[in-house]
Amino acid sequence: MSRPIVGIIGNPHMINSEYLVHGAGEMNAWAVREVCDALPVIIPPDAMLAPVVDLMEACDGFVFTGGRPNVHPKNMVRPSPMVMGIRMRRATHWLCL
Repeated sequence: MSRPIVGIIGNPHMINSEYLVHGAGEMNAWAVREVCDALPVIIPPDAMLAPVVDLMEACDGFVFTGGRPNVHPKNMVRPSPMVMGIRMRRATHWLCL
């Protein structure tokens, strides 16, 4: 029997100021594996790479990690100055999930 697939919302990260990668915390992946006995999969933070319709079909669940919010400031009651740099396309993508 195959394990459920749990998508972990990835974050963009620039390596050496020149190479963009999508990643997620190892601790989150291990938590999905050990606590849920599921297969952790990192989801690119771009709707063009990972459309919501496809994600909903492929994944049994999702982990929205802490840290910098995945919600655009216009959707918050009191936006924090720390979140003003979030790309609207990315925020809208995760609100659909």
